[in-house]
Amino acid sequence: MTLPFKYKNNSLGKKLPGIDIKIAEDGELLISGAYVMSGYFNEKNEETFTDGWLPTGDLMKIDDEGFVEIVDRKKEIYKNNRGETIAPQKIENLFKDFEAVKQVFLVGDHRPYNTILLFPNYDFKSIDFRKMSTDKIYEYFSSIIVTVNNFLSPFERIVDYKIIDRELSNEQGELTPKGTYRRKVVESNFNLLIEQMYRQNHREIILQKFVLRIPNWLLQEKGYLNKDVTIDSDRLLFKKNNRSITLKVVNEEDKIVRLGNFDYKIKGNIIDLQTILINPEYWLGNIELIEFTEGSIFSWVRQKNAKFDISFYQVSNREFNHSLDLKIFDEISLKALNHALTELMGNSFSEGLDSINYFIKVLNKPDSVVYPVAIKILQRPNLFYSLNAKRKIFLILIRNLSEINCHLFLQNYIDNVDKLLDKATITELINASVKSNLLEIVISLLKQKIQTEPSEVDEDSMPFSLINLLYELALKHPSNYERVRQVLVDIELNGTFSKISGFAKLLRIELRKNFRKLLGDNLQVAIDSETGEDYYWKDVVTFDSNVEPKEQESIFNCISTTNALKEAVFLFAKGKVLNLDNLMIKGVWITKEREYYNKKKFRVSIHSRYFGSFELVMNLQKNMNRESIYREVSYLILAGSRHYIQELVEDFGGYWEEYNLWTSKYIAGDTLDKYFFKQTRRLTDETEKRLYHLWPFFVWNAAAAYFNFWRLSNYKSILSFPNIENFIIPPHDYQIGTKLVSLSESFDFKSHTDLFRNFYTNFVEATENKYSFLKRNKIWSFIAAGLVNAEGIENAKVIIKKYLSELQQKIAFEDYWNILDQIITFLAAIDKGEFLPKQLYFAIKRYRRWFILNPEADYEAKFDNFKEMYETYQIKKIEKEFPASRLTLFYETVLYKSNEQLRQKVKELIHLIKTEEHRKDFEIEMLSSLSSSINLTEEEKYFITRFTFPHIQEATSAEIIGINYEGKFTANLIVQYEDEEGLPFFIRKPISPKEISRLHQLFIESNITVDFRSEHDYLVAVSDRGFILGGIFYYKQSETLIHMEKIVVSTRNRRKGIGDKLMKEFFDRMKSVGIGFITTGFFRPEYFYKFGFKVAKKYSGLVKEV
Repeated sequence: MTLPFKYKNNSLGKKLPGIDIKIAEDGELLISGAYVMSGYFNEKNEETFTDGWLPTGDLMKIDDEGFVEIVDRKKEIYKNNRGETIAPQKIENLFKDFEAVKQVFLVGDHRPYNTILLFPNYDFKSIDFRKMSTDKIYEYFSSIIVTVNNFLSPFERIVDYKIIDRELSNEQGELTPKGTYRRKVVESNFNLLIEQMYRQNHREIILQKFVLRIPNWLLQEKGYLNKDVTIDSDRLLFKKNNRSITLKVVNEEDKIVRLGNFDYKIKGNIIDLQTILINPEYWLGNIELIEFTEGSIFSWVRQKNAKFDISFYQVSNREFNHSLDLKIFDEISLKALNHALTELMGNSFSEGLDSINYFIKVLNKPDSVVYPVAIKILQRPNLFYSLNAKRKIFLILIRNLSEINCHLFLQNYIDNVDKLLDKATITELINASVKSNLLEIVISLLKQKIQTEPSEVDEDSMPFSLINLLYELALKHPSNYERVRQVLVDIELNGTFSKISGFAKLLRIELRKNFRKLLGDNLQVAIDSETGEDYYWKDVVTFDSNVEPKEQESIFNCISTTNALKEAVFLFAKGKVLNLDNLMIKGVWITKEREYYNKKKFRVSIHSRYFGSFELVMNLQKNMNRESIYREVSYLILAGSRHYIQELVEDFGGYWEEYNLWTSKYIAGDTLDKYFFKQTRRLTDETEKRLYHLWPFFVWNAAAAYFNFWRLSNYKSILSFPNIENFIIPPHDYQIGTKLVSLSESFDFKSHTDLFRNFYTNFVEATENKYSFLKRNKIWSFIAAGLVNAEGIENAKVIIKKYLSELQQKIAFEDYWNILDQIITFLAAIDKGEFLPKQLYFAIKRYRRWFILNPEADYEAKFDNFKEMYETYQIKKIEKEFPASRLTLFYETVLYKSNEQLRQKVKELIHLIKTEEHRKDFEIEMLSSLSSSINLTEEEKYFITRFTFPHIQEATSAEIIGINYEGKFTANLIVQYEDEEGLPFFIRKPISPKEISRLHQLFIESNITVDFRSEHDYLVAVSDRGFILGGIFYYKQSETLIHMEKIVVSTRNRRKGIGDKLMKEFFDRMKSVGIGFITTGFFRPEYFYKFGFKVAKKYSGLVKEV
């Protein structure tokens, strides 16, 4: 029965009072109770009942709330040829929601897949099928079948269908008196039509361990019989007309197969000839294959994208006849594209300028159908014979590739084309490139090349070419100077081969000289714009009284005769060029900041006329030889760059040998020694408590910086004095920016014991002896955690185990067992996946301290605090290195006091995400499914919904429901909005084929032709009464790219803001799953412009960055 206001879609309701029901193992509904009949006339009770239960003959299912849903009649179910049970009535019933369909009959009993016979509703008012072509009718019903398949398990889906020319009827004996199908009769009456859908569509031939599939349509097209096809002497032979083509296995182990002029790499053991024949990415340029098909292959194109189970490998034969026909280049076509490609492939052609110009012509027309094919084939440098042609194609493509695939393209050419980057190509590349990330791509490829080179390389090899490219990039774009300098120093210090290291050192010095030339001469005189009087450096630079005369002289001479200030400001202020005429009178003030045994630091405050103020440091050396200075400067260049190490020293400016001086960025903040001194001058219980809580943070940060220096030296040197005088650490645990004051003194690394004990003794033990209230038993875990920060989990585990091994060989010393226990416990936590990165650890600690003070906080306050912790501690930045960090924060904060069943499920999910690769929406699906498997409180539902979909505002009404989509549970977020008339509506995914059908109908009513396909997803706006008001359909092109096909709103609901809110919700949802860009066609561009869509050269329509 259906209770008042408890109607549930597709449900029969709940059981009546006094009736008991259960589901048998085979899915049949069994009933018993006082209202059940006592038996059938003249039939024994044991024949009617099974252990007191009456079998109904109906297959049912019962949900968690006790609602019953019919699946099928038991006697009508069947199994496919793999033994999987299928209920035909359940599938057929899904078509009842479509008014365009009058009858559907499912076929598939003991067959490999399901098909249907379909009779259209010719009385359907919205569409006149009698006026439609056969192709259009099949296209329309294909969309409906795709829609139904979205709600079926893979083995239930419909693979093919036929439209029958009459209704199934009583007259033909095809229906029972109740109107159900007599399946055997229907299958007999339509046997020929059914068998057509199950006929094998290809011929199979064994080729060693591979199976060659030849499509039947090819045999039919050419008039061949199955028996005419054979393989003989590495040829695929068609005996009827004696036509053949090269076919052989080149490398069985690597799965390389030759067909015609090309070699292909096969993923499995199936060589599907159809895949090659219908996709020009595979056959363009394969002259033997094109000639074998007598040119018919140009009309067989069906597929736009290549499949992953086969890929082009190389050209195997370049000996073919080809004569250039310039007339063909007048058109944009596959034939012309093939003609141009063939010229560039042949080993008798060296330049092919006409063909190259044709490719340029194609790439200037991104809307043409051959454009994507041209892009794909040009990314295969081993197609082309001439080195000059490869270089020209390379330069053409660099202008037409998105930053997303630029890395793969460059790697492909660099790996496959020796001597690609000559001086002329480098110059053209730099001038032509519009890729903002080109520099980082080149650096990545250079490091990869250096690491994979087996031995010392020649000066014309690719690593040298890439270093030259970096050098030229820095000179062409001075903003790249700092990054390129850092890479050159890295190669110089840590390079494996002496030739490459020496070359990097040479270019480093040359780059510095030319960079300083680019900055221009240092002006010696300027005119005051207010007074019109001349002024000089002596009028600008002033010194504090704490700067000694000799130091003043040295610093002043450096400032006035070199570009020291200009260089430092340019680097630290991201490209601002500061000259004397931009400095105010007495605009440079210099004071001594700190003094060490080997250097003095001077703070330089600069006040300019137009650029604002700047702060930097000048480091004046003493008691250091040139070799030591050069070594420390090199380390400072490496360490000062965030590209290499996160926490070490302030950014480096420039070194000026003649004055024994270098510049660096000024970082405000006291050393840890000064900080403790200031905090403990008036020590209170509150101060002690705060410092006690901060001490692990200080140890963790200092240890990370200490170990980072060891890594910076390529594990050769250990910092001599890692005491609190040598560290600047932010005083709040949500801040970053730990700095080492000096890298001057170090000693050679000999053992891991020296490495760890040196830090413990100088930093931990010395400080705890001075401030005894800091002491705690578990401090070694924070030292080890600092190592993880520097090295990553896997490297840190190896290093810690080496230290542990050394430790266990030592004679027990004071605190030996405590240290041993802490290190073993720390390793165990890592192995169990329980290690928390620094930001996450302290974010959780802070949340829990707040919760202790505010235990009665409502769930909105709790979730707000969670979001604040996530933002303040910058958890997003660590997600790549530490997967599930956001989820872990969620688990350890707002779910900290939730029910154990929920916490256990989330804990299991965290473990899954940490240990296995998953698609981006896996976390969303798993969390959303919790509501169907666990009885959640309203607070927990609130948390789960807003965590899973962060774009939902606190006050917005939102709920997650589960739907069966593509045979599995899928999360469906429902968000409530109001239109401009104040009426509520909801945005969600469709929950039934009927809703997708209604969306399809809205497009038809709006005179918009659409084709729903299996790859499409949908988002719909629904009224509070369940009517579809509008919707969007789209598909995923890549992990970061979505193509939005169309949007529609019903005529009566337009101009109410529904479409705008539908678009906004769509963008928010795409952003939440990591989509970076959304494309759409160039239709009604004025509508899409207001949402931020724009024209971009690399996209055929419009694009929006999410």
